[in-house]
Amino acid sequence: MSNSQIEIVIDDKLRLVTAVLAAGDWPDIEQVQLTHAVDPHAKQTRQFLDGYEAQPAVIWVNQVVERGESLDDVFTAVSQNVQQEAFNNFKTTTSIEAFWQEHAAAWNGAKNNLADIFKDSHLPNFLNQISDDPITQTIRIMPNLVYPALSPVLVSGFDAMTLLPPLPKAVGESPPWPYGEDPGWVQANVCHRLVQFALADTLETLPEDQQALLTHATVTLYLETAVDEGEAMAYMVRSKKQHKLPTLPLVVDALREYLESDNGRLITIVISEK
Repeated sequence: MSNSQIEIVIDDKLRLVTAVLAAGDWPDIEQVQLTHAVDPHAKQTRQFLDGYEAQPAVIWVNQVVERGESLDDVFTAVSQNVQQEAFNNFKTTTSIEAFWQEHAAAWNGAKNNLADIFKDSHLPNFLNQISDDPITQTIRIMPNLVYPALSPVLVSGFDAMTLLPPLPKAVGESPPWPYGEDPGWVQANVCHRLVQFALADTLETLPEDQQALLTHATVTLYLETAVDEGEAMAYMVRSKKQHKLPTLPLVVDALREYLESDNGRLITIVISEK
């Protein structure tokens, strides 16, 4: 990318999807996946939208999710004006924009947290070191205080891709932390999802354990320079245990050597003998 800066944004079209999710079946679906507390603003949003479950936009999202479509696809479709009339109707009928204005401090605080975390970030350049094809889109990161609360959403368009990272999950049943409370976790979460995008063609040729090895090794190396070696080591140890990847340290070393050598070999060389 010629522009190595990451843009921090609040895109109301995408924020509208988080609100539609709050009004529908998604919060309950997510609790079945993993019992967790949500951010106070997510709870307020759900309360504000109570009674709007019959809105066409809500029904459509419920049906699409029930069919097994990913939230990446849902958000991307809405960004491309699929179901535009239904979503505009939801926006007008609920007066959600006035609600957002009332809670602007929460959104602006989250946006400022992300701006601090990714100030002068070299993540776009790092991704292009390992990517299957150069990433030409602008990378935008948007705070998400609502839903989904457990996983990132990646909206990929022709000129830009927008990533909505979840808030850092707190221990136990406490509400999640603000982004600024755990910048290392935020960096790792964002990098992990974008590495999956950058290496999509390569990863789909590999078995799951090798996909995990390559992805977590790449995030570890990114954290060494984006945060510090301590954060990288903690991430590697945690990932090795959580995902049962005993050879992860070896792959990290091999990937570091691969990136330093720049000799045209396929990136899969780093896991071929591990």
